[in-house]
Amino acid sequence: MNFLYIDCVIREQQREVWEECERRRLLNWNKKMKLHSIFENNRQMSKAKLQSRIVETAATIFQNRGFENTRVVDVCKSLGISRLQFYRHFRSIDDVLEIVWAG
Repeated sequence: MNFLYIDCVIREQQREVWEECERRRLLNWNKKMKLHSIFENNRQMSKAKLQSRIVETAATIFQNRGFENTRVVDVCKSLGISRLQFYRHFRSIDDVLEIVWAG
C-alpha cells in the first residue's frame, strides 16, 4: 500500500473522531446552559411564588402516583429546583400534603 494513502485514511479518521468529540461537547454545553437557565429562573422567583409552585406540582404528582409513591426528589425534578430549595420552604413532603389537603 501507499503510505500517502494510509496517512490520508488516518487523518480522515482523526477528523471524524474530533468532530464527534466536538459535537458531544457542544451537546453537553447546551444541556448545562438549559439547566443553568432553569435554576436562574427559579432563583429569581419570590418565596411565596416558589412555595405555591411546589404545592401545585406536588398535588399533581400526588394525583398521578399517590402520596406513598411521591418523594421530595420527584417534586424537585419536576420544578428544576434543588432539594435544598425545597427544604428551605418545607420540612418534609408531609407538610406539603397538609397544605394540599387544606386547600
